[in-house]
Amino acid sequence: AGEGSSRVPVTTLFRQKLMGWNLPWHRSRTILLTSSFILQLSTVYLAFRMALQLYLESENLYEVVEHRHDVFWTLQGEADAVGFFQHAFTVYIPEHPYKNYFNDLYAMRLPIFTPSIHFLARFWPEVQSLDSAGTYDGWFDRTLPRTRLMLSGTEAEVPELLEPFDLSSDGYNKARLWLEPADYFHFPGLMHFNSIADLHRKVATEALEASLLEARRVMADFARQR
Repeated sequence: AGEGSSRVPVTTLFRQKLMGWNLPWHRSRTILLTSSFILQLSTVYLAFRMALQLYLESENLYEVVEHRHDVFWTLQGEADAVGFFQHAFTVYIPEHPYKNYFNDLYAMRLPIFTPSIHFLARFWPEVQSLDSAGTYDGWFDRTLPRTRLMLSGTEAEVPELLEPFDLSSDGYNKARLWLEPADYFHFPGLMHFNSIADLHRKVATEALEASLLEARRVMADFARQR
């Protein structure tokens, strides 16, 4: 967080509304699993969801409730957001380096667990495209035209970087490199996990309640500063 987070922009359609609402947060025994419809149709995500439910529900820790995208997404009024606060926290799985959805959840001050860079870099190349049998590239779309930049006032080219295209080829290293500046790893108050077992360990601890309260406080302070 710190210096890096202060340079990361927040542009969410509903941020001002969300910050102005003072909705009650219920520390229930349910958690909200949040993602996109693209992931919710992916076999690797479905396997993750099943394993998460098995780990958390078999020991009666938490019931996993998934936020589906078969309804219109809006947060125009308080009534649209009330349902989110019925859960102790959310487990958010992104499929792109930037999502307004994530920023809305953050502005709500709903405690967020999100995967580590290592986890996502392994996960993303396993997500299948809805249009073909290949890997889903998302923002790393292999069909995008390439443009080579030149340094100002010189003919020297910009140093070579691992290009952010085609996650079917060296997808782990590409995702890991280009995820570094993502909001998910710079905003304060976020909680990260490296595996489902790691997430299970973190939510099963007696210190979780204090961690969630502290996360909400830090998230509120940071969101107001932006």
